[in-house]
Amino acid sequence: MGEPREFLMVAVCLQALYDTFMEGCLTSRLDDPNKRRRITQFRDECLDTFINIRYNYIDDLPTDRLLHIHPNYMIHKCRANVFGAVQMSLASLISHGQIEDATVAEVLSQFCIWHYERGVKEFYIRDEIDFLNDTLDIAIVAMGGELRSNPKQ
Repeated sequence: MGEPREFLMVAVCLQALYDTFMEGCLTSRLDDPNKRRRITQFRDECLDTFINIRYNYIDDLPTDRLLHIHPNYMIHKCRANVFGAVQMSLASLISHGQIEDATVAEVLSQFCIWHYERGVKEFYIRDEIDFLNDTLDIAIVAMGGELRSNPKQ
């Protein structure tokens, strides 16, 4: 497995590629229905992803070491990929003006800053999962989604 710095470099490169793609969508003719559709589609896909992670992924930490062969490996929130995906999606949404409320955008950017400054590690702890859930709740509401009273509904 690579060093955390290597993971960060890959994440930064992926973010730059995605930003270049989205910048093309946003700076080219916005009156073009196809461009608007792509931007709306990205926002809708992020909302669906945030809702899926928030309500369908597992909050609890596994009792044993979590390995790739674990039957629920892909849906544990404690995995680095989950946090990285949320951070990159939020950063793109914020940088391209898809979170309209500036105060909410600032709150959501705190998660991105925290994740960047913290550095990547393979797994996250309970407090960090709670921070992720709080961030997802804010993002879901800001993007027009609805929160569920029972996370497993």
